Parts: sequence; structure tokens; C-alpha cells
Amino acid sequence: MKWTSFKFYWHPGGVFVSTLWLNMKKSSELKPEREPRIPLDDAQFAIVVLAVTSLTLIIFVLTITLWLS
Repeated sequence: MKWTSFKFYWHPGGVFVSTLWLNMKKSSELKPEREPRIPLDDAQFAIVVLAVTSLTLIIFVLTITLWLS
């Protein structure tokens, strides 16, 4: 339920009459829910990227160290 407006009207008897308008959304207007993302997919990708980067750095440092010695 959503409050859209609160209006005052002048009644012929000299009394304010208030009308409260409510706006209810239809069930057909609701957006369909998205399928939730599985957080493990992101975690696995991050672990693979971290592992590949670490191994590349280790190999690079070992290669440079052994080459210069």
C-alpha cells in the first residue's frame, strides 16, 4: 500500500472533510524477482585469479633471481 495524497475538501456545511487516497499496486505490476546469484561462483573466480597471479609472480621472481646469480 502506498500513500499518494492527503486532500482537504470544503464541505458545504462549513466543515473540512478530508479524504485519504490509497494506491495499491496490482500483483501483475510487480517486477519478477531475479534468480539470486550464487556467491561461490564469484569466490571461485577470485581464488583462481589469485592463484594464477601468485604463481606468475613467483615464477617471474625465481627466473630473474636465478638469471642474475
